[in-house]
Amino acid sequence: MAGVPPRHTESYVYTHLGDHAAAEAACDRALGLYPTAMRREAAQVELHRALRLVSDDPVGGAERPAGCARAAGRSAHRGSAGAGPIGDRRRPGAGAPPSAGRRPAGDARATGRRAVVRLGAVAALEIRRHGKNAVPALRDDLVDVHRDARSDLLGQPFYTTERFAERLDNYVTDPTFSLVTGPIDSTMVGYAFGGALAATIRWWSGLQGATDPDVTRETENRTFAFRELLVRKTHQRRGYAHQLHDALLADRHEARATLLLRQDNSARDLYLRWGWTIVGTMQPFPDSPIMEAMILRLH
Repeated sequence: MAGVPPRHTESYVYTHLGDHAAAEAACDRALGLYPTAMRREAAQVELHRALRLVSDDPVGGAERPAGCARAAGRSAHRGSAGAGPIGDRRRPGAGAPPSAGRRPAGDARATGRRAVVRLGAVAALEIRRHGKNAVPALRDDLVDVHRDARSDLLGQPFYTTERFAERLDNYVTDPTFSLVTGPIDSTMVGYAFGGALAATIRWWSGLQGATDPDVTRETENRTFAFRELLVRKTHQRRGYAHQLHDALLADRHEARATLLLRQDNSARDLYLRWGWTIVGTMQPFPDSPIMEAMILRLH
């Protein structure tokens, strides 16, 4: 597709050099750049990630994104003719480099065929749009995704299921509330929602470190508050978050969007790559952590 660089090459090179940290970062950058229409390029990048999983860990490791490995298994089984650099990769058990070493016959990594049996296709995310009136029917699923995506934070008062549900119910009272969900086979795997900031809102109260006083100025249609972006842990690192992010912001008439992000959030660099800039810090609720306030220009 014109205007989008073939970033799968970077992921490929790092993967085969054995620099898996750099390869993982390159994989995320590539998936963040590719629009939904570039499915072939995204599949190539997912194949690189699966190669790293197969070479480093038993297939189906609990802490790994299984969908990426499944994509690799299908591609290895069918071959990769015409798929750029991937078509040249060595297949398991055939011409493997000496450094790969030999594996026990019972090891799940020993043969490509066994990996193929365990693997399958990466599911496509279906984007659905909802207004505030749809939330009551979706509320249980929305709360469940929060519980899953933030399972390691539920012990903190601000992130308990009850506090999240309380905030959600408050957000839905906003007439400008907008929600996009991403179901796969009837299971909601992620969503994003937000609403426009009113001219009289106290969103910016307590902002620290801002160098431009105009940042806090609001009109009725200047800023869209991007309040939540969540994806279930088993479906993370597949580009779904970026799809939901872009879908929520598509066709917004506001000049800019804003969000609040924990300073230790692992997605921080991802937002910066998507074009967000940090304008200061604040603590939006008494029981919340200190957040970084970010801005994204929309128009």
